[in-house]
Amino acid sequence: MAADRCMSRRGKHAGIARKIFPISNLKAGIGFFGIAEILINKQWKSMSPWLQNFIAKNYNVGSMRSLARLLKKELDKNIPNDVKRKYPSGFHLTGFNSEGYPEFWFVTNIGGMKGTAYTNLKDYFSISEDFLRRDLGKLGYDGIKPTIPAIKNQCYRHGDTRAHIIVWEKFDRILMEFFSLPDFKPIKSVKGYEDLLRFKMQLIARIYKKWCRVSLISTPIDVFSITNKT
Repeated sequence: MAADRCMSRRGKHAGIARKIFPISNLKAGIGFFGIAEILINKQWKSMSPWLQNFIAKNYNVGSMRSLARLLKKELDKNIPNDVKRKYPSGFHLTGFNSEGYPEFWFVTNIGGMKGTAYTNLKDYFSISEDFLRRDLGKLGYDGIKPTIPAIKNQCYRHGDTRAHIIVWEKFDRILMEFFSLPDFKPIKSVKGYEDLLRFKMQLIARIYKKWCRVSLISTPIDVFSITNKT
């Protein structure tokens, strides 16, 4: 998982804070984008420490599905409906289930997208598992056989998606050209991929800092990996 630390408060820049966190007991991680505050006891609290406390409080929850349901309940309860209808927000919850299969849960108030714009915002959060139950089926997984078709990579991204669409895939093609040269070493380790991911995010952040009129993406960049090893 990877994310910058730029936070927004009702559409405006509101400092920096971590957005992604590991969940060691579930072999998972969680991250958020969009709404960066939550209303607790009639006071707005930063989403970053609240989410860390939510993870710690629910340490004994046994699955990502259960954690996603608990998260939805808290978000629906503590974010006013008018805020949900106005500002897009979402939470990525991903990792390995008890059978060792990867899952990607999405908890969001976003109903659709038009180009790079989020549309049809709801006054409630919905839950979906978008990898094992949705996208993998398109690649031949029937939910029964204990094998998963070979996949080079599967990427899920939200936030300001313009940066990823404009830069990410084009930059990948440039890097592949370099890595095909005999004097460039290929990336083979988990740490190597983490370094590459951080480098790409830092590049996007520098572009935004240099030329974007609004602070939407900024350093530092947080990156961590999730593995199915015990």
